[in-house]
Amino acid sequence: MGITQETISRRLSQFQMNGWINQKGQREIKWLDIEALSAVSEE
Repeated sequence: MGITQETISRRLSQFQMNGWINQKGQREIKWLDIEALSAVSEE
């Protein structure tokens, strides 16, 4: 994919601040707003 671990970490932090996900540690993510995440993936 060509994405660094730092980039993924920053994006996940942004998603959590937006209320789109709830991240527990590094291995568990609960999706809270699938529509918002889908819209971001289409950008």
